[in-house]
Amino acid sequence: MGAWIDRISLGEKFTLDKACADIFYSTGIPFRFADSPALEIFIELARPAYAPPTAKAIAGPLLNHAHQDMMAKMNQLVQDQTRISLVSDGWTSLRNDHMVNFVAVFPNKSVKPVFDECKLELYATILESSRHVSSFFKDRNALTKRIERIQQHMHVDGELSGTLSTTA
Repeated sequence: MGAWIDRISLGEKFTLDKACADIFYSTGIPFRFADSPALEIFIELARPAYAPPTAKAIAGPLLNHAHQDMMAKMNQLVQDQTRISLVSDGWTSLRNDHMVNFVAVFPNKSVKPVFDECKLELYATILESSRHVSSFFKDRNALTKRIERIQQHMHVDGELSGTLSTTA
């Protein structure tokens, strides 16, 4: 390959860093891959002036920025809604962790979960950990409090139009 001069502005660096970090967030690649010498060689060959973000940057400030962007997109999506529906499911992981997942569905604009609009499932669904998933659903007050917390988290002042839950 021939030598060539490459420059990169701070704005381009930030845009490339966000795009690089999004690869990790959307695919589940371990953050430590960012520190791989093989990736460094590839980036050096493809764009010599660009130094990709470290695993620490991807797990820190870039993740915080992605979270803020996602929350802004969610808030914009939720802003005009008068009703939401919550869909939840509970399960136990292979490590015996009890989990409950909530997905908000907005019937006013579309019948799509939030993550279809916002692209990143990680921030759009609200994953809760609970020691006793089955008792969580049997206790109406606990479920009501959790749903109210989700509404506050999503800044929804409207009515909850429905809740669908499965606990096999």
